[in-house]
Amino acid sequence: MTLKTLAAAPAVRPWIDPQSTPEYALYGELLADVLLLRRRGFGLHREGTLFRVGNRLLDADGLRAVAARERRILQHP
Repeated sequence: MTLKTLAAAPAVRPWIDPQSTPEYALYGELLADVLLLRRRGFGLHREGTLFRVGNRLLDADGLRAVAARERRILQHP
C-alpha cells in the first residue's frame, strides 16, 4: 500500500466588503493604514478618539504619518 500525497488546495476566502467589517466601524478611512501597520508588526488599537500605535498614543494624523513612514521603508529596502 502506498501513501498518496495530496496537494494542498489554495485557501479560498470569500470576498467581504471592507466597509461592512467591525474594524471599519472602528477605524473608518484609516483602516488601510491600520492593516499596513499591523502587517508590519505594530500593535494597534483605538482608545477613544486616539490610537495606540506600539507604545505611543497618537491622533489620526499621527497614525497616518507612521503608516506613511512604513510605506517609504517598504519602497526602499
